[in-house]
Amino acid sequence: MSDSLDVAIDISPAGLGLEPNELEEYALRLSQEMSDLTETAELVRSMETPEQSKSGLAGFDLGIIKAEVNLQNLKKLLDWLGSLFYGKTLELQYEENENGTKISFKYQSDKQLEQQIQAIERIKNLQVKVVKAEN
Repeated sequence: MSDSLDVAIDISPAGLGLEPNELEEYALRLSQEMSDLTETAELVRSMETPEQSKSGLAGFDLGIIKAEVNLQNLKKLLDWLGSLFYGKTLELQYEENENGTKISFKYQSDKQLEQQIQAIERIKNLQVKVVKAEN
């Protein structure tokens, strides 16, 4: 398993009330501020997202940052985002490439985040086997 994860951070649905150019500037500033917690962080270029996404003024998708995060810093990054957007609901989505497992949850506090992570840890290795019932 790799020591880092590719993370997409979408702040566009956060209801910040920013004009498109302001949202792009804000996302750029955030990507620079999170540099202590990430290996890389940059705005997502329009060609890197699906066709139905709207691109920004300079060829970037508005409010989306892609980052490579070391596993040791992932919780710190989530805590930083939580404090930055205090009172807002954050949504975490994860897809494991090896087996296609998809996990998605929403949280508003560190306590909720910790509970969700613990629940995922408990069921992460859960396997279900379906067998034919005997009549």
